[in-house]
Amino acid sequence: MCAFPAWPALGVDPNAPARRTLYSWTSTAQAEQLAADKQLYTRTADDLGRAGYLFELLAQRARGGDEVARALSHEEFRLGRFCWTSPWASQLAGEDYGTELIRIDLSRNSLFVLVDSERETYSAVDIDNRPVAVAEALRQKERVAGIFFTNAVAAQYGCNDTFAGGTLYREFHLCHIATVDSWSLATEELDAELAANIELLRPLTALEPSPCMVESCDDLIRQWRRPAVEPFERFVSCLMRVPYGVSFADWIRRAIGQLEVARRSRRNVRHRPNG
Repeated sequence: MCAFPAWPALGVDPNAPARRTLYSWTSTAQAEQLAADKQLYTRTADDLGRAGYLFELLAQRARGGDEVARALSHEEFRLGRFCWTSPWASQLAGEDYGTELIRIDLSRNSLFVLVDSERETYSAVDIDNRPVAVAEALRQKERVAGIFFTNAVAAQYGCNDTFAGGTLYREFHLCHIATVDSWSLATEELDAELAANIELLRPLTALEPSPCMVESCDDLIRQWRRPAVEPFERFVSCLMRVPYGVSFADWIRRAIGQLEVARRSRRNVRHRPNG
């Protein structure tokens, strides 16, 4: 057992990932457009025309005759936004997702479909994480708020270089604006959440070298797929991605810096897209 400080944040249960509130980072330009036109879901691909590995995988499966993948590959599922369960955890992903934070609150009627790169079967849950038949979820596709995706394909450089994860990651892709109860951008409430996230991370900057290690990619996936008990396990279970070859303290400090940048925005936009 490694010496890791008490960790209060709740992790992401891979079999019960649904929740009403998720967070999405965006660029300044996109935030300005969102504040002006209030259109939360506008894109099916990034600026380079890439829909993301989730949809590449679904398209590949669909070509092989997978009917669930075919349904999930439809544009109405691709039109949406990638999200995660907390601002701090997505900033620890080692990617540049932008510096403006959106909070998205989903309706109580929402459903999620769960997709795993290493499993050919699918599952679905309601907002309270009660199982729902996938066929039934797809018959009520307007209730599907999003897809929870686990990419368990191990990277060639492994997962044992301080904190290393390569292509191992998890994400939510939200879709169907009818499932969104409300969203907000750079409000006072979001600023308070960012401040709390910074205080949550700050004690970790003193941990150098890293007090704990993810021994292998397989070990990381095992941690993501089992209940988190110890503080370090709870910390890992919150993450959407673990970057590789990064000093632990530097990794934490970078995330804090990004959260502090986000606190400078004062757009104060709230919107209920369905009235």
